[in-house]
Amino acid sequence: KDHRQVPEAGHVQGFVKGSLVRRAILLLAHYPQLAKELDGLASIQSMERPGMDVLCRLVDAVGGLSQPRLDRLIELWRDTDDGATLSRILAGNDLVPETPQLAGEELQQIIATLTRQAQRTQLGDLLRGASPSKLDPQQRAEVLALLNRHDKTPT
Repeated sequence: KDHRQVPEAGHVQGFVKGSLVRRAILLLAHYPQLAKELDGLASIQSMERPGMDVLCRLVDAVGGLSQPRLDRLIELWRDTDDGATLSRILAGNDLVPETPQLAGEELQQIIATLTRQAQRTQLGDLLRGASPSKLDPQQRAEVLALLNRHDKTPT
């Protein structure tokens, strides 16, 4: 009897099918040239989300390619855990936009959404454990900066 673990329906090794990180990986795999235009990745790299580490390594790997293309990425990651993850994501039946421009717009929306989520998480972490009187000046300034950013960021 085969005792290998099979991912649950709707999951791809740690990813919830349809997750934003999984979608970002899919878009970057199909349009790797978008990695050079990606803004905001630094603000979400520390998020504890399934696949965030793969997404960051994908951006780094593509950035190191003189001609970023899917076939080169697959060759670079062949026989690696990241390559296996990428293959499973690419094997899905998810549609991708027909043009790099449309994919880039969707990717920027994903990064913006993840950034807002990271800011809310960071704000919640700061506020959960401290009343205003227990915050040091740096923490108070950080809370105020996050609140200001949150107020100016459309949801």
